[in-house]
Amino acid sequence: MKQLNQKPVIFLAFANDRVREGAYLRNLPEELRGIRNELDKAKNAGLCEIVERANATIDDILDVFQDKTYKNRIAVFHYGGHADSYKLLLEDFAGGPSSAYKKELACFFAMQKGLKLIFLNACSTIQHARELNNAGIPAVIGTLEKIEDNAALILATRFYNGLANGLPIERAWREAELEIEIKLGPSNTQALYQDGYAGDTDRFPWEILYKQGAEKVKEWNLPDAAHNPLFGLPAIPETYTLPEPPFLFLDRCTKKHAKIFFGRSYYIRALYDRVTDKNTAPIILLYGQSGVGKSSLLEAGLLPRLEKTHTCIYLRRIQEQGLSNTLIKSFCGGSRGAVFSKRAPLVA
Repeated sequence: MKQLNQKPVIFLAFANDRVREGAYLRNLPEELRGIRNELDKAKNAGLCEIVERANATIDDILDVFQDKTYKNRIAVFHYGGHADSYKLLLEDFAGGPSSAYKKELACFFAMQKGLKLIFLNACSTIQHARELNNAGIPAVIGTLEKIEDNAALILATRFYNGLANGLPIERAWREAELEIEIKLGPSNTQALYQDGYAGDTDRFPWEILYKQGAEKVKEWNLPDAAHNPLFGLPAIPETYTLPEPPFLFLDRCTKKHAKIFFGRSYYIRALYDRVTDKNTAPIILLYGQSGVGKSSLLEAGLLPRLEKTHTCIYLRRIQEQGLSNTLIKSFCGGSRGAVFSKRAPLVA
């Protein structure tokens, strides 16, 4: 039986204005190229498919969503082009603007199963974002007012670089924001608006909105969606060889079993992302019933992937003294019971 394709699809739609004088967005083709280049890594790794529509019409967008090849697999929809608070300005067959109205678009997108994120990288789309959230889309990125073209290009390409490298939506977005702040300064938000804009420029003009009750989408990422959660994580170092023998029966796995340790990929990914995130909590507690495999997960699954970038000390919990006392002793040095990295200790 032919296996169904379950890879998530990222749909990139761009619409310019080739008719009205002064309305052509020169950076728009570069934004498409930049996003495509960033996503190529994920595409080539089998994490997603990319669908592009330059000079997109309303029919182009509806046709892609209804195409049985992509139906209900489109997880991310990106739009770049003109817009206002009431409509997206797609193209007609002559290259001029064609209005796609906010409320009706939201109704259509709400019917598409699988959509996790919509990125409206156009002017004044925050009302669209709210409408889409209310209609059921878990995450939507919109803009407060008229945005500066080059900033839109930088933000979008950095965001999709993060997604392509396996970052969850929230972290990819925050790192994209930080690139803008690093290059322009955290208080220079005026440079992010179009020249001549006379309104309030004290706020960062892009916002990501999460539907209430659907905040779990912050952790959505391509490796998990493509059932390849170890994508982008460091490989097990070559110093780890296959153990002899490979059968442990009821014994726990240790670092020497890293090459054959399997079945906990999603947990390895989640822990790795937590430990390496610079905004993570200083202490991470991993808990569960005795014998479920916490120590094996840490020692054979996580630690070998941290060794190149972190100084790690692995200590096992002292059963007679309990978890809290083991943690206290571990900070003083010379106990059995915790995993340390440069950013966060993990106690098993």
